[in-house]
Amino acid sequence: MGLDSGRRQASQAQLDLAQLRAYVTGMKTIATIISLLTLALLIPAGCTWLSRSEGPEGGGMAVTGMAIEDHALALGSGKPLDYRLYQAGQSSGRQSSDHVAPFSPDAPPLIILAHGFLRDQRTMQGLALALAQAGYPVATLNFRHDSLFSGGHVNNSRDMIALARHLGAKRVIYAGFSAGGLAALLAARNDPQAIGVLTLDLVDSQALGVTAAKGLELPVVALAGAPTNCNANGNANSVYQVLPRLSLTRFPQANHCAFESPSDWLCRTLCAKPEPPAATQTQAAVSSLEPEPDPAGILRTAVAGVQQIEQSLSD
Repeated sequence: MGLDSGRRQASQAQLDLAQLRAYVTGMKTIATIISLLTLALLIPAGCTWLSRSEGPEGGGMAVTGMAIEDHALALGSGKPLDYRLYQAGQSSGRQSSDHVAPFSPDAPPLIILAHGFLRDQRTMQGLALALAQAGYPVATLNFRHDSLFSGGHVNNSRDMIALARHLGAKRVIYAGFSAGGLAALLAARNDPQAIGVLTLDLVDSQALGVTAAKGLELPVVALAGAPTNCNANGNANSVYQVLPRLSLTRFPQANHCAFESPSDWLCRTLCAKPEPPAATQTQAAVSSLEPEPDPAGILRTAVAGVQQIEQSLSD
């Protein structure tokens, strides 16, 4: 009897352990499913991702030789439009709700620079600084109209135009990354003071970009990465095909996040790396060892693109 009792206890212990393992495995499966469902909700097709970027927001930023000021512009009855102005010079350190920059007719064009879907203006900080250091006044902004359920592209483009009007610029280049590039294209199409567009791995939505691009006589400089999940598998190609004055530079080894400056862990986690081009096994192996694009090289190309747009006015 004692032996049978010991066997029963050992058997019960094994059963309890098996049940515990099954429970833990089940909980892991549930957690995985919840995570995947959460990501599915947070990834509307083909736009840039999610959560706000790393780093502090607000007026604590200081760069030698650069005036960087945060402002809020009241537009209608909605929440204010937060924007940040970058200009070469000594920063006043001011924050204001009603800033107007004195742009003379012969001043360099103002760059209105937009972030991607559900991101914020901090992800465009690196490019804004590079453009300002090249002599261009730059205004980044936080979109007010994007949400999990809508990109708000048209309304975001209207905010970009309203900001340009508020700042009093006579010439404007609209620029943006991903969904921000789409808003920039829409803004340029509807603003008579626009002189060009810069897009960074543009993503179209509901053919809004194609419609705006048809017959757009402004110069458009586009930087494009490899087709991946985060740029809707390169759906901007349809836009590029109908732009009359397009200058396109492709970065075949760049994924979507490479065009933010800075990007963050979430974008790098969710956005797939480009697939190596179809080739022989040896060629594919060599391609897979190629370094990712130099972020500074993308910034230099973007700045050169803006200079190209400005130069086209005198051609």
